[in-house]
Amino acid sequence: MSEEPRKRLKLEDGDIAILPGDYQADCAKLLLEELKSELLKAKEEKKFITSQLEEKNEKLMKIQLEMEVSEERFVRSKAFKSLVSQARTVVKAMEQLKRNNEELQKINDDHIESKNRDLKLITNREEEKRQALVDQIQNLQTRLTNIEKERDESLMNLNILKKEKVHQKTSSNYRFVIEDLEEEKNRLRKQISDCSKEKSDLLLRFEEEQKRSNDLRDALVLKDIELSKVTKEVIQDDLPEPELIQRLKDYRNEVLELKSQLKVKDSTISKNDSIIRQLKQDIKNEKRNNETLINEIDVTGNAYEEIVKKNKLLSSQLAEQEQNCIQLMNERLRENNWKTLMDKQQILLEEQAKAKENVIAHLQEVIKEEKKLSDSRLDSIIALESKFKTLESRLHNISVSQNDNNKRFEELLNCKRELQEKLKEAEKICIKNATECLQYKFLYEHTEKCLRENEDKMAYLKDSMYVKTSDEIYMTEIAKYRDLIRCSQCKTRNKDCLLTKCLHLFCRRCIELNLSQKKRKCPCCFTKFTSEDVRTFYWS
Repeated sequence: MSEEPRKRLKLEDGDIAILPGDYQADCAKLLLEELKSELLKAKEEKKFITSQLEEKNEKLMKIQLEMEVSEERFVRSKAFKSLVSQARTVVKAMEQLKRNNEELQKINDDHIESKNRDLKLITNREEEKRQALVDQIQNLQTRLTNIEKERDESLMNLNILKKEKVHQKTSSNYRFVIEDLEEEKNRLRKQISDCSKEKSDLLLRFEEEQKRSNDLRDALVLKDIELSKVTKEVIQDDLPEPELIQRLKDYRNEVLELKSQLKVKDSTISKNDSIIRQLKQDIKNEKRNNETLINEIDVTGNAYEEIVKKNKLLSSQLAEQEQNCIQLMNERLRENNWKTLMDKQQILLEEQAKAKENVIAHLQEVIKEEKKLSDSRLDSIIALESKFKTLESRLHNISVSQNDNNKRFEELLNCKRELQEKLKEAEKICIKNATECLQYKFLYEHTEKCLRENEDKMAYLKDSMYVKTSDEIYMTEIAKYRDLIRCSQCKTRNKDCLLTKCLHLFCRRCIELNLSQKKRKCPCCFTKFTSEDVRTFYWS
């Protein structure tokens, strides 16, 4: 995780784009550098004061040795009076030096107070900045949680969209099924209408046959009546037997013919009855099948309507996701703008820090000059014990202040360690979030690729469904071959010249222009050629 590049966080309007661990580390480094410089200054002052104390001790030892010399010699010496006068002048000079030292101490105290105030202000500002950074980190963490929630929602939406795309594919199959069912429904309706017509025709034929059979029965009855009448007449008339026999035979033949016709009619009637029964059963079965088909068609129609509604919801969700993507792109642009602004602000702050460092260096030089003056003035007060005591007290104060500074330095080191640990934790969290964002980005790109492939497949299926005619196919092939034959430079004339060096084909006009302009390089591969390398090419 530590080897991966640090990614910048996504921020909204009004926020600052900050690299995890850059600004806080710079602040901690500046504080450490200031503390180190102060410690070095304190050490130099300590060394300087110890050297001064050693020199003063040596001078005091010399004075003590001189004091051990006999007073009589000193009193007898001619320089006693001059020494007394010099002592008086020295006392006056000492008083002036004390006054000057007091003034210098006041100035030094004021300078130290001003410096401490500046340090306090700087520390307060740094604490405020640290608190602001902590607040920003908390806001970023909350935003990261929100982004993760949005990511989960987007993944759910993607899964839903995939499922709905599957439903769309199945819905296309349902459409074909519904169309087939509607065709079958129309076909069955036509069959029902044809069967009803056949039924009506058969009923008419059955009625006609019944009428014919009734007519034949009536004719038989009439024939029987006529036979009875004829027999009576024959009996009454007393006709000869051969004529009667012939008439009986004729009547019998007619009766047999009529009976045979009646049998044929009865057989046809029975056949028609059986056909009508079968047709009625077929009609009932077809009605049942039609009812089941109508129910299935209604169910498929309802399912198709539901699928259409789901497709509409999917289109709306896709539009919302496109809007979300546009918003994310706008947020990225805003983050980049904020980043540039923060870089400019950082440059300005660095310039201000350099200016402050220059001012601090100038003040340090002034302090050094003042210290040199104070040292030159303190050299004249070597023999005085009062100054020695003051120096001892000053050393004690310096040691106390140094101890305080050491404690403060240790506290700052502890704070630095805590800040470094927090920064490491924040960096780990940021790296994890960055890796997760990359993973989701790759997932999003993969889904986009899948969607594009599905769209290409749908377009290919649509093209395959649309069957082209042979003329259109031939025209497309002819257009392709014309494009191959055309010159790649002018795209108006056919290729009729070949370059022997690179074997590229062009029209003669383009090659002549190339030679006239003294380019003499192939436009495709930029190989040099001459007029001797040009060969004509004829299309058969």
